[in-house]
Amino acid sequence: RRSRVTLRGPVEREALVRPQARVQGGSSSGETLEPIKGVRKAMAEAMVASAGVPQVTIWTAVDATRTLELAERLGVRLMTLVARSTIVALKRHPLLNSTYTDDGVVVHDHVNLGIAAATPRGLIVPNIREADGLDFAGLQAALDDLVATARSGRTQPPAQIGGTFTITNIGPFGIEGGTPLLNPGESGILCLGTVAKRPWVVGDAVVPRDVVTLTLTLDRKSVV
Repeated sequence: RRSRVTLRGPVEREALVRPQARVQGGSSSGETLEPIKGVRKAMAEAMVASAGVPQVTIWTAVDATRTLELAERLGVRLMTLVARSTIVALKRHPLLNSTYTDDGVVVHDHVNLGIAAATPRGLIVPNIREADGLDFAGLQAALDDLVATARSGRTQPPAQIGGTFTITNIGPFGIEGGTPLLNPGESGILCLGTVAKRPWVVGDAVVPRDVVTLTLTLDRKSVV
């Protein structure tokens, strides 16, 4: 049974139409209004813009056991190997490293690799310019510098524009996977989940392996 609400006057109408007015300075119910500004507001606006892009998300579970062994032998982290592998893949499939415009799809010559970083001020996506020109040591050094700068709150606005493809790593939070939204202007984003021991078929045997879920979101306008 539906109940009927009668708006008797401007006060009642204002309470329903603009509920935020009730919590502007706090209320007896304990509600408070937290303003969204700065980095958080910029990211919120970017995600709203991203939601208007026709996106498709695909994912797959990968045996990362040998990849982790390789990272240990090379003395680099898994994220560095994932970043380097992503760059190689983008060179082989250049439409993933592109930007859709009204005039056509702009395929970028270089990979400006965005790295999503959670900071006390909010989520930001600075990028490593021309990451495709870096070797393993250079790429790891660039990743270390990017993360340290982001966490200290010293990332400058120019470092957050011009990205061509983004990687986001949610593994440290113990999350298996997700559906990342595209960074505006980019045609793809790769999400790296947590690495966990799981039963895996190798030949005719089921053995424990280090498994990770990779999730890829694409702009269907660019990648067709």
